[in-house]
Amino acid sequence: MANFYYQSEHLGKVLYLADVETLRSPDLHVLERELEDAISDINGQMYQQRDVAEFDKIHSMSLKINVCQKFLSRVKQIRSDGSSRVNSYHLSYFRQAVSTLIGPLQADQLYEKAKQDALRQLAKETKS
Repeated sequence: MANFYYQSEHLGKVLYLADVETLRSPDLHVLERELEDAISDINGQMYQQRDVAEFDKIHSMSLKINVCQKFLSRVKQIRSDGSSRVNSYHLSYFRQAVSTLIGPLQADQLYEKAKQDALRQLAKETKS
């Protein structure tokens, strides 16, 4: 498997695909914006040079876009995984706090009602 890397100007370092997992949330956001801009810029260059550039140049730009897209996909995956973990912990702690305040039976009933409401809302959105 190829060991892809991306040289981030804004972060000031060379990143390998595995390094993306070690970045903090603000750095992930910066990298995401930088990758989106890079893809857009390269696409613009390819469009401008479509009739005059040699095949090798166009192919090289295409490979750069492919690498940027791999990094962008990984950044988005990590950001969504982190968000879902926070939501999971948040829900667990919230449920414990509610259970302490109103009792376990009422907390379970309230939780089930909220879950059913959420499922109904998702069904509405799916139909729209």
